[in-house]
Amino acid sequence: MREDNKVKTDKRIRLGEILLKWGVINRQQLDQVLEIQKVSKKHLGEVLIQEGLINERTLAEAFAEEFHLPFIDLSKEKIDKNVVNIFPPQILKRYQALPFKKEED
Repeated sequence: MREDNKVKTDKRIRLGEILLKWGVINRQQLDQVLEIQKVSKKHLGEVLIQEGLINERTLAEAFAEEFHLPFIDLSKEKIDKNVVNIFPPQILKRYQALPFKKEED
């Protein structure tokens, strides 16, 4: 997560506004991809990636910011199989979840 540009409000800020605030895209680029999105009916993130304006990691970081969730790079985490096995596979699949570690309260 980009700590220096962290959104400090409880109100949800939309994806495009987050990327503008971070300086990843400019207003003209956002307006252009919003037009493409209207015609293509694709998700904004998909259009931003398709147009080469952001990559998947930046999209994931921005989503985390948008929904006030921490961004976790799983490639840098050791996944604890014991934690994964706590949950039934059908629940993990249904919620598209991957528990990777257990934290004590």
